[in-house]
Amino acid sequence: ALLTGDAKAGSTSIKIKMPEGATKFHVGTDIMIGMDEVDTSEVRWIKEIKGDTLIFADPLKHAHKKNEIASVEFVRYRYWLDSDLGTVFWHDHALGGTTWPHGAVGGIIVEP
Repeated sequence: ALLTGDAKAGSTSIKIKMPEGATKFHVGTDIMIGMDEVDTSEVRWIKEIKGDTLIFADPLKHAHKKNEIASVEFVRYRYWLDSDLGTVFWHDHALGGTTWPHGAVGGIIVEP
């Protein structure tokens, strides 16, 4: 979806325009506003939807401009590291024979 107007920092809502045929957003879903903005993208929980207006549980931290992208299609990773320090390699044991050629291996570098 695209913002149809500017949203000020501290605002608790945005107005959007969905692409034709797109699935509508739902109350109780996390949405990222400003997906293409490196320093000001942020995630908010949709508290209520009134027509083309999304109302959030918490106010926006940053201002957002008209035509910025808002979407529920994003990935958020959280890591809690309690014992591994250094480089940790991982790979897929379930489907390794079919997914490894596509890069289902990786490494995480943990620095204190």
